[in-house]
Amino acid sequence: MGKLTIRLGTILLFGTISAAFASLIPDAPYPANGTGVGAVFTLLSIQEHQGTTESGCVSWNGSADVIGAPCPGGIAGGDEKHGASQTLTQTLGDVGLSDANQLRIVFNPNEPAGSAIDLTNMIMTVYSASGTVMFSAALQNPPIHFATTNPGIGTSGFAFKLDDTEEDAMDAAVFSQTGFAGDRIGLAASAANAQGGFETFFVASLKQTEAAEGGSGGPGGSGVPEPSTFGLLAGGVVALAARRRRR
Repeated sequence: MGKLTIRLGTILLFGTISAAFASLIPDAPYPANGTGVGAVFTLLSIQEHQGTTESGCVSWNGSADVIGAPCPGGIAGGDEKHGASQTLTQTLGDVGLSDANQLRIVFNPNEPAGSAIDLTNMIMTVYSASGTVMFSAALQNPPIHFATTNPGIGTSGFAFKLDDTEEDAMDAAVFSQTGFAGDRIGLAASAANAQGGFETFFVASLKQTEAAEGGSGGPGGSGVPEPSTFGLLAGGVVALAARRRRR
């Protein structure tokens, strides 16, 4: 019922469209030590102005980013931060995404003293370069309660991904199409129990194995070998050289 509601709401908002709809599920913590706004592919930054709720969105209309309402899924919007690199769409090519398995949406809350927060909704939308909705994925089983926000901005974040079936759906709807690198990702999100800090969301390209192992590759990268790995490599080179000399 939740997915149907989101789909109908999106159709009413954007007109009759042909797009896939799926759910975002939690993944392992994103190993993003030392990142911050501008250092990653930030999509959305929100901060409450009154009370303890906050929401915002960014979309693509075919020529420019649209920050704020109308937002997908009935999200109100209005709490977006408009500074440099704080709220904007990102192209799949810039992020380095070539299949849905690599996709991660990372939630980086930044609440005072690491206080709790509830993520009440999150909708990722992929737009063609001309502004057509190609794919949409909504948070599964909201709200999600985070007892602490200590990871926060500058350290690891809370990552979300598509499951295997939904990855296939996105691959078919987006990555199988010519020119997908120019498609853009937008985001809408809302949170409750906010205590004055501001929250950011960014998109990343991260292999499943890196996420599971806590690798430090970051967006589109791969983990840096540990000193022991370098030692093994060096030992192998020396052994090969000695063998050639004996011959």
